[in-house]
Amino acid sequence: MRLVGTVENELDATVFVTSLQQEGIAAGFDHIDGGVQIWVESEDDLERASEHLEAYKKAPTQKRFIKAKAKPTIADPDMPRVIFNPILTKIIMGICVFFFFWSWLQEVDIEKKDTNILNVFKLTPIAQYMLYDYPETYALMQAFINQYPVTKKEDLQNLPPAGKALFKKAEETPYWKGIYEWLLTGNETKAVMFEKIRQGQYWRLISPVVLHGNILHILFNML
Repeated sequence: MRLVGTVENELDATVFVTSLQQEGIAAGFDHIDGGVQIWVESEDDLERASEHLEAYKKAPTQKRFIKAKAKPTIADPDMPRVIFNPILTKIIMGICVFFFFWSWLQEVDIEKKDTNILNVFKLTPIAQYMLYDYPETYALMQAFINQYPVTKKEDLQNLPPAGKALFKKAEETPYWKGIYEWLLTGNETKAVMFEKIRQGQYWRLISPVVLHGNILHILFNML
């Protein structure tokens, strides 16, 4: 549903919505503080409905509006109603902002303390726990980073046998990279899809929705 605009009262809303329905535009309205909002079901009808609303506000005595006022109809009952719950919206926004700053503080802490050149593979504890998956290869790489400081490329050549074995295992452990690669190559993969969810961590089906890369990410999701 798309918002067309606001009129002063329910009578205006009824007349205007009736005129839209007579034009073949599925529309409805909802009460808000200080007026009534008009909605259309299809985005394709938004521009035409907006033009109608401007015309109605300028000249509500036009023939088409007089006709609608004489025979008002109730908005299509099958049309989904818009439910406003600003408190719930604010709570969700607050949760997203909270987790963003928490994750950001963890990232800053990692960058300050960790000089390992492989820390690009290092996820924050929040990300590890809340992303839709945390494959075994990531856990192995995390274990390697924690055990073996690698500040330059040469350090990889000077690893002890156990370190080389762990690094090799992390590199060779397959992980699911999404359907796109499979569509391109057509090759089957030994990687397991959604490893952690299969292990019973079902919260990962929902938790990624509160994770955001930056404040702009949150703001654009609010549009």
